[in-house]
Amino acid sequence: MGFDGLMLVLASLGAILFAVATVKHRDLVYASVALAALGVFTAIIVAMLGYLIVSVFLVIVYVGAAVMFIIVTMSMLGGGGWEEGWD
Repeated sequence: MGFDGLMLVLASLGAILFAVATVKHRDLVYASVALAALGVFTAIIVAMLGYLIVSVFLVIVYVGAAVMFIIVTMSMLGGGGWEEGWD
């Protein structure tokens, strides 16, 4: 197994790790960050298989979805009281 095979195995293990973290984590913000990392690792795997345009599209979609999940979570939780001192 050469360098490419080793990188493919490491990217696959990272994708599995972050997929489990996305499902198992109780905090929505951390689950969203794990979802973004899962998208990056998935894009690495797809890029190593030779589909660079698809990997760029995956990064845009996964990271965009994770950012939207974080924004929705923060708006549902109320932001932690940052707005009180802005009067």
